[in-house]
Amino acid sequence: MDWKSETTKKYIAEAEAVGLTLLGPGKSSRSRLYRLNECGHKQEAVPSNIRRHRLRCFQCLQDKLIKDAKAVGLTLLGPGRNKDFRLYRFNSCGHKQQIGPANVRINNFKCESCFQNKLAEEAKDAGLTLLGPGRNKNYRLYRFNNCKHEQNIGTGHVREKKNFKCNSCLQAKLIAEASAAGLTLLDDGKDFNYRLYQFNECGHKREFTLSAVRAKGFRCDVCLQAKLISEASAVNLTLLGPGRSQAYRLYRFDDCLHEQDFQPTNVRRTHPQCDRCSQDQLEEEARAAGLTLLGPAKSKHYRLYRFNNCEHEQNIRIDHVREKKNFKCRLCSQEKLISEARAAGLTILGRGKNHQYRLYRVNACGHEQVIQTTNVRRASFLCDQCEETSLDLPSHVYLLEIQVGKESWLKLGYAKVIDSRIQGYGLPKGATTRELEVVPYETGREARTDEESLHKKYSRRRLPVKRMKKFHTKNGFRECYPMTMLDTLMDELSSLKP
Repeated sequence: MDWKSETTKKYIAEAEAVGLTLLGPGKSSRSRLYRLNECGHKQEAVPSNIRRHRLRCFQCLQDKLIKDAKAVGLTLLGPGRNKDFRLYRFNSCGHKQQIGPANVRINNFKCESCFQNKLAEEAKDAGLTLLGPGRNKNYRLYRFNNCKHEQNIGTGHVREKKNFKCNSCLQAKLIAEASAAGLTLLDDGKDFNYRLYQFNECGHKREFTLSAVRAKGFRCDVCLQAKLISEASAVNLTLLGPGRSQAYRLYRFDDCLHEQDFQPTNVRRTHPQCDRCSQDQLEEEARAAGLTLLGPAKSKHYRLYRFNNCEHEQNIRIDHVREKKNFKCRLCSQEKLISEARAAGLTILGRGKNHQYRLYRVNACGHEQVIQTTNVRRASFLCDQCEETSLDLPSHVYLLEIQVGKESWLKLGYAKVIDSRIQGYGLPKGATTRELEVVPYETGREARTDEESLHKKYSRRRLPVKRMKKFHTKNGFRECYPMTMLDTLMDELSSLKP
């Protein structure tokens, strides 16, 4: 190499410009030997690469790769399949593998041999055999050990032992379930929960969920539509289309041509009525009963009406209006009771024990008393506190056990003569009564007060009046209790004893 030639001088200047020193010729005519001033390593390079700044120290790079490998548990063995890879050995397991140095630097790698062994072990635990790679990096090809079918499955699903099953076996199962339900499986559906089926009986096709077919909870919409049309025609209706929700259909009445939503089950089981025609009928019935229909009420059996003579508004049963009985204006009735009380020297204070009674104050003495409204109307009553009555005489609070056949219950009450009170119950023949506890009182008024207090305290534990009227045909049906209340009531009565 001629050190005095212009070319050599040019190479020297280019080397110095990038931190190199030209040492001499290289192994080929195209290369030269350089020393990298920063690290002192010597390296051959083509001058054109020096000119383009395309030189880096191979020895420094090798040292860096060795250091990076050691930091992540690897040993650098040599070059890889191309410039982007190197051959490494895992210190922990001894396996060799080609890895990109960039991935080694950021610790983004794993031993494929160990990973493969892990996948094989996970497959074994899940009842599978690992066969090879799958359709992408997240899948592998497995064979089910029980049925021998092969399938691509996500490695994560195999690891968790869930979200996978043999598609071949599933398909066979779906075909069998479809056949058992009178269907033929044709194809996939809109998503993994659906399939396309054909009805064997009628030939119509429709998508169903797998669970619906398995539970046989499905029907042919085409056949259903034909059935609904036939059912509508049988009750003088015409099916027009869907209704306000999935459970309803829109129909037209053939006689009045009004349109209305109905549930098909109501069309099938009952004779539907036109709401508009029914409304016209209700208005006419109200008019005939001296009322004006205003609108809906608290339930389907009631409507809101206005009395034409007094203009008061009230909820009344439809059938009562139709029959023109069992209703009256409550406000007018209240005003009448107030007037009757005033005429009898009383002031009405509130409700009584039932609709036939009210709480009154006797104006002459100021005492309060529950009196039957008919007695007030006839002025047939006495002040319990001013006049000596049964309430002023000795009395008893009693607890009875009554048995009729296999039925037994408790009766709590008060009376001067208990036997006479029992006779007034109107019990069936063969009924037996047994006195469980009797508490004496100096006056019936005191006995009544304690008895009413107990009834109020345990009002929610009483037996239903409608049920007890079957046994107490005359009276005493409101104060009956189940046998489970025996200890409670006995304790209460014991506490009342003097």
